[in-house]
Formats: sequence, structure tokens, C-alpha cells
Amino acid sequence: MSIKKKFVFASVLFFSLAFPKSSFVRASEMKMEMDTASVKVKLKNEYKDTKDKLIKEVDEYIASTSKSSRMTGKAIVSKSISEEFDITLLLAQCHIEGHFATMGRPKRTNSAFSVGCFDNGKSAFRYKHPDDSIEPYIKLVKYNYMNGRSVEQLLSSGFRNKNGAKYASAQDYVPRIRKCMSNIKKSTEIHSLYQRLLTLKGKMNYQRAENS
Repeated sequence: MSIKKKFVFASVLFFSLAFPKSSFVRASEMKMEMDTASVKVKLKNEYKDTKDKLIKEVDEYIASTSKSSRMTGKAIVSKSISEEFDITLLLAQCHIEGHFATMGRPKRTNSAFSVGCFDNGKSAFRYKHPDDSIEPYIKLVKYNYMNGRSVEQLLSSGFRNKNGAKYASAQDYVPRIRKCMSNIKKSTEIHSLYQRLLTLKGKMNYQRAENS
């Protein structure tokens, strides 16, 4: 056996004895864990950056339409993401109903989406802050009106709930919502940022499930 071959043989023998197979397996597992942790950190950072950008976009949109509004992008984005509710529909309705609680009964009751504000003048709900009316509105529309339908299906129905009742009596209500949603999508990055945030949320949930 040549000197070179003897050296290689000795090296392999040494590493085999010094570092059993289990050590190499563990090292591989540790590398995989580190890679997974790195992906988690990247996803978390991107999620935060995207959310911050979306909040800023929403705040700017509210300010551009209703400077005196007390509603916040932070509350709107957080509730929309939590319930995975279409943020452009939410903003369009909030704009149309009372310019983000700066006009009419939405201003007097802080019910920014006119939930509980009936045509006979009665108001069923009052809130300390207009942001407090976001979650009740989302749950109402999501479970009583959409009821598993898409936004387009909801609007095509005339914005009727599962019992056939309309959200608003105005004949031009749905066309106005459609126009407002279209303007938001064309003039801001709100829609694209929201879709990206939903994608990142899904990836983060998948990572958690994989490691649980």
C-alpha cells in the first residue's frame, strides 16, 4: 500500500472512530434546524415590514379623504388580517358610510360602518372610539352577509345577507362601493400589500405546523 493510500485510510479510520455516525447525523440535524430558524426570522421580518408599510398606506388613505378621522391604520390592518377580511371592501364601506366616522350618525355614534344605524333614525350601537366598531362590522359582514361567499358574489347579490336583507337601502350603494374599491386598488398599494401579508401569514402558519 502506497504512503498516500495509507494516509487516506488512516484519516478515514480516525474520523470514523472519533466521530461516530450519530454525530454526523446530529450535525446535519443542527444545520437543518439553523436553516429553518433562519427562514423563520426572514419571514417574521418581512411580515413586520409589510405590515408596517400597509398600516402607513391605510393611514395616508384615511388622511387623504377624512383628515379629522380618529380611525387608525393599525386597528384596521390588525383586525382585517386577524379575520382575513377584504381590507379594500372595509375601507370602501367605511369611506361611503361616514367618511371614516367624521360625518352623520357614524360620527355621533362612532359606529364607523353604520352598523345598527337604521333608516328610521334609531341607532342600536354606540362606541367610545370608532376603531371599536371595526371588529363587530367584520363579524357581521363575514358571517351574516358573505357567509362563505366571495366579495364579488356578495356585491353581485346587491349586498344582501343570508336572509335576503340589504346592508343599505340606497339604490346606488353597490356601484359606489365598487367604484371606491377600484380607486383604492388603482391609487394605493393597499390591496397588493394586504395580499402579500396574507401570503406571509400562511407561510408562517405552515412553518409552525411543520415544527409542532
